[in-house]
Amino acid sequence: HSFQNCYSLSYIVMNSFNTQIEANAFENCRSLNIILPEHLDTIKSNAFHQIKSLEKIVMPSTVKSIDKSAFRGCSSLKEIIIPSMICKIGKSAFNGCSSLRKVIIPSTVKEIGKAAFKGCSSLKEIAIPFITVIQKATFFGCSSLEQITIPSSVISIKRQAFYKCSSLKQIKIPSSVLSMFGFVFFECLALENISFHPQMEIICENSFENCLSSNVI
Repeated sequence: HSFQNCYSLSYIVMNSFNTQIEANAFENCRSLNIILPEHLDTIKSNAFHQIKSLEKIVMPSTVKSIDKSAFRGCSSLKEIIIPSMICKIGKSAFNGCSSLRKVIIPSTVKEIGKAAFKGCSSLKEIAIPFITVIQKATFFGCSSLEQITIPSSVISIKRQAFYKCSSLKQIKIPSSVLSMFGFVFFECLALENISFHPQMEIICENSFENCLSSNVI
């Protein structure tokens, strides 16, 4: 909680030997811009939660973990490149980053937590790495998302994963996917073509509810 709620704090340079940013360290520092230390290893939960002024952040290549809600509510953040050593993006890590237009996720990432990119309403495209599960509400409300590729490593798509992705035009669900739960593509109003394997074991009847112009193949 080092600088939590320091609303007027505008700039900070951290010691280059800092290896982690503790939970809630800069939460609600609404005016802050920050340069991360070059040997940083871990960004803990809520570390940068609700920093409204943060437009860009460069993560050093040493970062291995982004914990839950680390950048939640950073509504001015426009672009982020996730380092290649990271294997997990925590729950709600970028939830509410409504200005985020571009995210580059390395192939090393094996798990993306629930609601990780929920409400990223400016995000237009994203390449999902070789994860096995697309968790609940991962891309909920990503209303500018036009294109997404689901890799063949995915075996399950959880509830509301692409809920109200209203600009998404087409989706191909690979044959590796065995289950797809409720409201996955709910109100994806622009969705024109959907293709999936007929042998899918579980598919909830409301997975494509209110996809008004859909053609299911």
